[in-house]
Amino acid sequence: MTFPELVTAYLKEGTELLKNKILDYLNTNNFSEEDWLPIIDLLFNPYSNKVSAFAWLALIAKSHQDSDLAKRLDLNPGQFAEVFQSRIRKAYFPIIDTQSNGILAEVLIFPFSSTEFRAICFNKNYLEPATILAQLTGKSFLMVFTEDFVGDSWMAATSAALIADNPDDLKDFCFSGAVNESGKILSPAQLTEKKQCCEVYGKRLITAVKSLEELEFWLNSCELPVPLVQSSGTPDKKSSWLLKMEAAIQKEYPLFNLQALFEFTGLNVECLSIFKEGDFPFIPEVWQAFLGGIDHFDRVEQKLGTRKAIFWYAGMLSSLQFGIGAIFGFNRPIYICHWEVSNQEYLPVFRLYRPNNARVLKNVSFDPHSFTHIKYEIDAISNQMNDLALILYFGSHNPYQEVINYFKPLFPDSGTLFISLKESQGQINLDSDWLRIVQETNSLLNYLKKSYHWQRLHIFQSSPNAICIALGIALGNFTPATIYHYQPQAEGEHYKGMYNLEMVKNYRPQYVPQT
Repeated sequence: MTFPELVTAYLKEGTELLKNKILDYLNTNNFSEEDWLPIIDLLFNPYSNKVSAFAWLALIAKSHQDSDLAKRLDLNPGQFAEVFQSRIRKAYFPIIDTQSNGILAEVLIFPFSSTEFRAICFNKNYLEPATILAQLTGKSFLMVFTEDFVGDSWMAATSAALIADNPDDLKDFCFSGAVNESGKILSPAQLTEKKQCCEVYGKRLITAVKSLEELEFWLNSCELPVPLVQSSGTPDKKSSWLLKMEAAIQKEYPLFNLQALFEFTGLNVECLSIFKEGDFPFIPEVWQAFLGGIDHFDRVEQKLGTRKAIFWYAGMLSSLQFGIGAIFGFNRPIYICHWEVSNQEYLPVFRLYRPNNARVLKNVSFDPHSFTHIKYEIDAISNQMNDLALILYFGSHNPYQEVINYFKPLFPDSGTLFISLKESQGQINLDSDWLRIVQETNSLLNYLKKSYHWQRLHIFQSSPNAICIALGIALGNFTPATIYHYQPQAEGEHYKGMYNLEMVKNYRPQYVPQT
């Protein structure tokens, strides 16, 4: 039986045997001139998406641009040539067959220019939903499917292929779900089975995106907000803190959701939680080891690849935040959040991105006479000293006297620098200029350093966590500074030096990206 005869029989009978013979022949990619008309006839067969796709790909591979086919598709010569020359866009979607087997299908998109947004489908059953996608995305295209199936779950994958700025970015994902006329993505049936199918093929099924607007955000944003929370206690609390941070992010990025971040990036709760189970003991070695294990910022950036991470950070142990700030550095964008107890929510009090990144914490120099937020007292018996106690009183507890009682016997020739707020002492207002507080503090240190040549800072604080990490970023790991923690329940002394700021990066092994 010749190939034209085989096609005639298939179009009449549509049997699986004839279908497989046709697919085998089309796979050879070795055609005679008399094969082209039968191949074109196969495009419009009523039985199999797969046969249509293979026939179309045969035409594309040989660039066989039949003028009668162009007329049949209602394409002018320029549009028809564009379809053959355009870059193929493709996306994956899982299907479950009648035997409950999972199959990975592809939709192949061939774009073309048109003043009216059009969809071309060889099987007219797909024309109406495909036209909806053309109207929603503002694209014109011809599409084929590599597998046979029933239902509309292909629409989410087709939308992704149309929307993605770089279709190569879709290679690790699958999409599933019908799309209605308002652009809402509907939850597909057999979701568990479809997830398992995608995992078998090494791909992630995207389920947390509920609209084409969200889909475009996740596919095309060159930067993504990423929550990161330092906490301790029981592991079950990690997710709840991240969900609180998700709510804060959504006020500025309403299309963001945590589950979609996980699905698109491969991040998880562990990646976004700088966590220690239980309480932090009053043991410096434990703190130093904990700081040494913080590679979360690097891990996030590796997972995001070419996208920029905009970190939304909050911490819960103020003395630890200086070290985390030094690890973070000042070249990354960050929103530093404060936990607002009365409403049980995170609020960003530092927005260190656009037009200013974290460098604005340190690359400033305010004259102390122009300070609007802080006041200070310095006590130094000499302008040449090894040690200076920096006492920050920005919180509710005044640490001054207890620090003096602890510190002076240990360093009798030291000086003290006591910094407090001019207003709102003990409770910084949420609408205060938190950035200015840190900038003035850092400016003061730089100013006084010129007159009092201390070698090491000893930092004691009663301060919000957000202020502490911001100061850690400003001071960095180049400032010789010992960070002290206050433990009122401790036997003996209530203060202890937990780590040296300039040693923070030495506590950490070099980060090795995972491959």
